[in-house]
Amino acid sequence: MESTSAETAAVDGVPVGVAVGGDEAVRVGLDSSEVQAAGARGPLQGLRVFDFTSYWAGPCATQVLAWFGADVVKVESVQRPDGTRMGSAYATSGDRPWELAPLFHGTNTGKRGVTVDLGRPEGVELARRLLGVCDIFVENYSPRVVERFGLLPDDGARPDLIVARMPAWGLSGPWREQPGFAQNMEQATGLAYITGHPDARPVVPRGVCDPLGGLHAAFAILAAVRLRRSTGRGQHIEAPLVDAALNVAAGQVIGWTAHGELAERRGNRSAAAAPQGVYPCGPDGGFLALSVETDAQWRRLTDLLGHPVWAAPGDLADAAARHRRHDRLDDWLRTRLGDAPDRLALVERLLAHGVPAADVVAAEHVQDHPQFAARGFFQEIDHEVAGRLAIPLFPARWQNGASPAHSRPAPGLGEHNQEIFGDLLGLTPAELATLEATHIIGTQPATH
Repeated sequence: MESTSAETAAVDGVPVGVAVGGDEAVRVGLDSSEVQAAGARGPLQGLRVFDFTSYWAGPCATQVLAWFGADVVKVESVQRPDGTRMGSAYATSGDRPWELAPLFHGTNTGKRGVTVDLGRPEGVELARRLLGVCDIFVENYSPRVVERFGLLPDDGARPDLIVARMPAWGLSGPWREQPGFAQNMEQATGLAYITGHPDARPVVPRGVCDPLGGLHAAFAILAAVRLRRSTGRGQHIEAPLVDAALNVAAGQVIGWTAHGELAERRGNRSAAAAPQGVYPCGPDGGFLALSVETDAQWRRLTDLLGHPVWAAPGDLADAAARHRRHDRLDDWLRTRLGDAPDRLALVERLLAHGVPAADVVAAEHVQDHPQFAARGFFQEIDHEVAGRLAIPLFPARWQNGASPAHSRPAPGLGEHNQEIFGDLLGLTPAELATLEATHIIGTQPATH
């Protein structure tokens, strides 16, 4: 639990994590003891989090708390591990494939992990004991899940406890108990409707609302922590995933309600640019993204392409003409750019002449981008089963202090049962052995 001295130090500006810029060579890995020692200095030092979240949005929120120094305890069960352990490990193999899922590693660094079967009274009692030594409770299930287990204390029993609930659709309304994922939010808020090509079906963006929802919830939790430090009282926070999605989709809703303009699918095109698109480029099968907003940019593009006949000034001199002939422009550009011998060199030339362009980078090459490498955006961290992994860091940094880093890899299933239930809660080795023998706790899925 948080102490008064820790509160005062944090308010006065305790540094966060470890520095990730400059000469800190984060890409080649930091010594784990140095990272853990530095992480303990974060502004949430002294706070413990009962992390009852799964999949992406919830773990994203609690990962932020871990980055800022909180002791985050991820609670799973051998009967129902975090869904991403299995859902994103379908292409893995080995003795413990549930420890190899990429998405799980990406959103659960800095946490300790335990397992407890909440389907049995002994498990519920153990979870309640753990919650009794925690300051923050975070969950992102359908409301009935937590309420069925009876985890949360009665009103008034823990006035200092911060409770953050992240149901898909909210704690009220006719859809209260409906489960939901980011894809459902994208469909319900209009985001999927405007994604895709005009002559094709809508395309689901596939998950962008999850980290957005997680960061919204983390922001609300941090505000509640600040208020608790002033008043000593916790807060009950409701941060539905759909609310974050509606904020992202607000522009198209406002366009319709204010002006009667219905946003439609444009593919890779834009009302503000022509030509704009993604075109095959070069002999290696790669792609180049191009966006021409102004007449000056169009003239520079045609200069670099050697003034082809189809780009005659009289036909395409202004934006309106280029919009009208966008289909033909796409055909011509696909042919012309497809013959380019060196896509990266062409991108550099276009940028040097003020024409917006970019190489479309495949995931396997993202880490190699010179800008990302220079800024140390990825931290390499060692995991017992998965080996060395490059994990993205917190997307902000502090110039006058240290910035968040991964203090430890994502936890193995039940990896810290002994630390939490034995060392922290005081269960004896015999009690722990009984719990494991009856599968109330464990370190591998019950179905394995």
